[in-house]
Order: sequence, then structure tokens, then C-alpha cells
Amino acid sequence: MDYLFLQDFLLSYSLPTLTIALICCIVRLTLEKFFKKLSKMLVGYIPFILAMLLYFGYDMIFVINKFYFTKGALYAGVLSGSLSAIFYSAVKKIAKGKPLGTNATILLIEGILSEYVSQDILTKTALEIEKVLLEEDDSILEKQVVNTLTYNCSSLSSADILHLAKLIIAGAKSLQKT
Repeated sequence: MDYLFLQDFLLSYSLPTLTIALICCIVRLTLEKFFKKLSKMLVGYIPFILAMLLYFGYDMIFVINKFYFTKGALYAGVLSGSLSAIFYSAVKKIAKGKPLGTNATILLIEGILSEYVSQDILTKTALEIEKVLLEEDDSILEKQVVNTLTYNCSSLSSADILHLAKLIIAGAKSLQKT
């Protein structure tokens, strides 16, 4: 990973967002290591749910000082969950001695799909989905991502594939907004 890319990446996000993302990544790694019988789908969603809850808590305690859910906190929670998937993907690649690359969207997709796609086609699948995310308009985006996932994740149900597609699209859009 290029130093300038890493510097730009870390400077693009606020300290609370990065801290929450790091906490969620650690939780996911811990769950993966010690609770092997948990559903893969649950392990994939926990960082996003936890990130939203933690960011809501942060927002209520330090920003607005009252019990109130804001749309901005929801967006920041999804962003933190996306960043935790990126951190997770980076940790897994470093542990295997693979190069990281410089595309955060691909790291995000790999982090989300790492439990569902075999490791030998994970990067290829992430590249295909990223290409779809860049080229398609919003009206058919979900269908194209679902088609790509259906082809590469044959062991998942169609409902699970739809949930994964929505999670990938939401995460990628949150990264593109920053």
C-alpha cells in the first residue's frame, strides 16, 4: 500500500469513525477466532450493526447530548461498518503476505465477501462487483450485483445474496460520499 494513499485514507475520516471501525474490526476478528459456530451471515453483519450502535451512542453522548437518532449518525455508522470491513480485509491480506492494493472499494467488498467466496476467486469477484458499481446506474445496480454474487456464491440462498448485495452497495456508496 502506498504511503500517500494510506495518509489520504486516514485523513479523510474523523477520529471517532476510525476508532469505531477499528473496534468493530477487532470484534469481528475475535468472533471469527473464538466463536467458529456462529453463522457466517451474522459475523458479516455484526460489525455494521455494532458500528451503527456505537456511533449512535457517540453522537448522543458527545454531539447532541440527548437521546435522539439522527440520519447523520446512521450514515456515519454505515461508514464505520464499511471501514471495519476494509480493515478486516487488510488484516487478512497482511496475515497471508498478500499486497493490499490501493482501492478501498475492493478492500471493502473483499472484507464483506471473505466468508462467502473461496479465497482463490475473492479478488476477481471484488473486481467484477466494483466494475458493476462504477458502470451501472442505480436502477439496475442491485440486480447486477446480485447476478455477480449468484454466480460466485452458489452456496448462499437468494435472500442471503440479496442482503449481501444491499450491504455492499450501501458500503460502497458511503465510501464514495467521503
